[in-house]
Amino acid sequence: DEICAEQGKQLQCTDVRGHIYNSSYDRHGDYNPNCVAPGAPHVNSDFPTLPGYPTDPEVCNQEAWDAFSATDGFEFSTALGPRGKLMWNVVEGEGGPAIESKMAYNGLFGYTSWGLRNNALGAGKNGMQGAWVAMALPGDDYTLTGGLNLSLPGSILPYQIDEVHSRFRYWKGSGQPDSAANQGRHGEPIPTVPDTLYNKSIHATGCFSSMSFTASVLGEEAITIDGSDNVIWAANVENAYVESHGRSNRGIVV
Repeated sequence: DEICAEQGKQLQCTDVRGHIYNSSYDRHGDYNPNCVAPGAPHVNSDFPTLPGYPTDPEVCNQEAWDAFSATDGFEFSTALGPRGKLMWNVVEGEGGPAIESKMAYNGLFGYTSWGLRNNALGAGKNGMQGAWVAMALPGDDYTLTGGLNLSLPGSILPYQIDEVHSRFRYWKGSGQPDSAANQGRHGEPIPTVPDTLYNKSIHATGCFSSMSFTASVLGEEAITIDGSDNVIWAANVENAYVESHGRSNRGIVV
């Protein structure tokens, strides 16, 4: 309180936009103590949505989805909840056996991601925290208040989700946001990791999105080629802020 008072501000619990916590609107989210000016707004809206959200169900219909998510050319495939598909082949990669994969998702492209569940005893959020994943983003130059710049090319990169904090800004991995918020739990810059993915491609329409890549390793964790890994996956179809996937756009494949 004293530090904030010296600045002519008030100590409040705010979201990344500096909006004050509002329990009548949102009881769960990325809130932290912050000094804010008197009269700062309370949280009363979600993040700005992606262009074209929500999608047109007459255009983004079942026939269009079936064509977009066809598994032709892949030996293996599995459903990712009611809206997604993961398909793959075992191929001879750059350094030996590898997985050639494609994840297709029914919705706009906020992000798509799949990876290897953290099976360590006590791993948080059902094995999400501490997991290595590959994630496709629709833009670059991420900032907390502005999200991704959608005018810039997207990317597919490996990341390790933090073992304590779920939010993207804490993740270890190449392509982390170049900003003052890129600090770990102890105030140290988050290290990068080598990009272990290749043959990468992104396909996004006004209805659906997909990411494809080949890899034998996600960041620093080897993929078990025999398919015995527990896979986690998630997607965001609403905004470009690399925010929560919600309860319906995530899952585990065992």
